[in-house]
Amino acid sequence: MTTLKTVEFTAIQLKKSPFIVAEVIFGSPKKNCAGIGICKVSPVDNISTTLPCRSVRTEIASIKSNAIRLRLRMDGLCSNLIDRQFKQGRFKMEEAFELPFWLVDEMQLAARHIKAGQYPVSFEEEHIVIHLRLN
Repeated sequence: MTTLKTVEFTAIQLKKSPFIVAEVIFGSPKKNCAGIGICKVSPVDNISTTLPCRSVRTEIASIKSNAIRLRLRMDGLCSNLIDRQFKQGRFKMEEAFELPFWLVDEMQLAARHIKAGQYPVSFEEEHIVIHLRLN
């Protein structure tokens, strides 16, 4: 297991694992994490999530150098958040989001900007999977 450290947090990456586990907080950054989209991506601290119901530990994987996949457990989110964020099999980003440098660097991504818009979502037995294109 590799531990990735930033000033405040720690992220977990299992050896030979194709993903990093991080905390994703849903909402709009300009609305203090209210609204729809991704508000923040932080390394996890192994204790608990920052905002229960609006945040969840998420497996983040690089699909290509310009795309990522978020895989999150449904039981970590409130049902009203699932209904609001993932309506009709789409994930809507009300505003653009910049991935943090630590994540871009560790995953060796070619871009870090996620444009506002709608992205495909698939529902697995216990997970929600979101595919996001970077530019």
